[in-house]
Amino acid sequence: MAYLTGPEPATGVPRGSLDWMPVDPGIPLAQAAGLATDPLAMWKSQPSIRKVVGYVARQVAQLPWHAYERISDADRQRLKGSDVERLMARPSRFVGGFDLIRDLVTDAMLYDRFCAVLDSDGQLIRLSPKRWRITGDYWGRVTRITLLAPRGHDPIDITDAPLMIGWGWSDDAPGGVSPMFTLATILDEANESVKWRKRQWAERPQFQGYLKHPASFKTEEQKQRFSVSWGRWSDGAHGTPILEDGMDYVASPAISPKDALDLEGRQLTDVEVAAAFHIPPELVGARPGNYSNMQAFRSMLFGPTLGPLITQLQQAANRIVPVVDDREGVYLEMSREAAINGSMMEQAQILQTMVGGPYMLRSEARARFNLPFVDGTEELIVPLNVLEGGQASPRDSGSQNRDLTTGAARKAIAKNDEPEEDEEADRERDLMVAEIRAWLATVQNEIGELAVTEAEIVERYGDSAAAALLPGLIRAARLAAHRVAEEADNADWDDAVMDAYLKEMAKTKGEQVAVGTARHLEEAEHRSLAWELLTVAAATWAATAVTDALGFGGTDAARHSGMGTKTWRVTSRNPRNSHARLNGQTVAVDEKFSNGARWPGDAILSADESAGCRCTVVFNRN
Repeated sequence: MAYLTGPEPATGVPRGSLDWMPVDPGIPLAQAAGLATDPLAMWKSQPSIRKVVGYVARQVAQLPWHAYERISDADRQRLKGSDVERLMARPSRFVGGFDLIRDLVTDAMLYDRFCAVLDSDGQLIRLSPKRWRITGDYWGRVTRITLLAPRGHDPIDITDAPLMIGWGWSDDAPGGVSPMFTLATILDEANESVKWRKRQWAERPQFQGYLKHPASFKTEEQKQRFSVSWGRWSDGAHGTPILEDGMDYVASPAISPKDALDLEGRQLTDVEVAAAFHIPPELVGARPGNYSNMQAFRSMLFGPTLGPLITQLQQAANRIVPVVDDREGVYLEMSREAAINGSMMEQAQILQTMVGGPYMLRSEARARFNLPFVDGTEELIVPLNVLEGGQASPRDSGSQNRDLTTGAARKAIAKNDEPEEDEEADRERDLMVAEIRAWLATVQNEIGELAVTEAEIVERYGDSAAAALLPGLIRAARLAAHRVAEEADNADWDDAVMDAYLKEMAKTKGEQVAVGTARHLEEAEHRSLAWELLTVAAATWAATAVTDALGFGGTDAARHSGMGTKTWRVTSRNPRNSHARLNGQTVAVDEKFSNGARWPGDAILSADESAGCRCTVVFNRN
């Protein structure tokens, strides 16, 4: 394959027939027929084309290429630093991976086709769309790909060369149809608009209007004098023109820059060009957008917008992989996740929630920051207060994780007290979680990516949050009250006495849930992460609300049933230290426990003391 041979040592010119390649052979007449404007000329002269095409090319070119080996359907190994990855990172001596992909994407958008050839020296070289052509048979199948030559030289057949090649749709032959055909009329109209506006500003008079004379000049000399004077002034002389007696200046409507719709015309052209390339105009600033966070922007850009183009590039690149690495199952991918997933902090928050615990080795963290390897850093560290199915991080649950000393109270819980399961209470918590998440789904559907303030969310959704919580609060309070009344043989107990208090409880907790929702949306790095975290927060809010309602219902029934004392009971093997110290503490029914609470989950407690609490209270006759 002479077209892939290296350069002459003395001159640096490629051996064989490629020594003429600096000469531009031009675009084939078969492909140029009817082309109103050359793509290169459009690129040079049309700001809208350059804006949209340049934007897309740079966004795609920044994505890194990763090589993988498919071991099985459920396993693949990254081939970091392999020959394939090095080729895509540095295709040739003076061209980086960014430069090559940027140029290929530009070719694809301007000419609807792109091609790069792998030469015998292992360099991946872009071929200008003007310098190669595709020949097809009657059925539209590719039969030959040739590199064009100037007059006097035969085309070179590169059909069997390792090609990274792709093209768009065409009716009768492969090779694509340049979008410049589609845009020619629109851009020609834009050109004419620019020329017209330019003439308006260059040729318009200082004053647009006409002179009105009540009669005629008395003498020819007077008329001539006025004509000369007015002509000097209108040609640029300074000062104020003096009109003859009885003359009047009548202004006529003038075209201002605003009336000419200059800005609107340019924006319309940007919109049309963006639409022709399947790019939402909002992404290139051609139309106001409503992306309230960067995550929504990145997801739209590297998902449905650029996804098809990225897929085409990946398939084209994988055609040359077997030439570079002949192992079975090796393939290339562009790492869209690197652009979509955002910062390391954003990814850490999502992964921590998904896996339920620490997921990165210290050695991996050091490598991420280009720090040298240190012995002893290849084990996964799990903090002592992080349990499987519990907190994903020692920072998740707030200040209750401080002072994790194993005092006598904690040892007693772990060694002697078997936590009692309350299936009915747990079922109420599960129902409450579902109700809160259904409310969150409604809020998400209504506000989506819109930027809203805390006050707006509380005002618009506080009442609906209270309505969502009220049924669960009533069920939990009645559950606890019936248990106490039954134990005390109080057949006269009436649930209705609790309804007024429970409505106020629902109103207060509904506002708290709305505030918590607003703060998650405000503080999260991106909106999708906020909704993920809110589904987790729903479990904490539900547990807190149900525990509060259970405590209230039981205490209210105990007061009306003659119960004398109440005892705090811990139901978790890993409680807060403050709650571990309360375990077994007994006070009169109308008194408060030593932490100031009337029952576990009491609303008077701080969030650190009540959030997610599953403690309970036991009532005694004496």
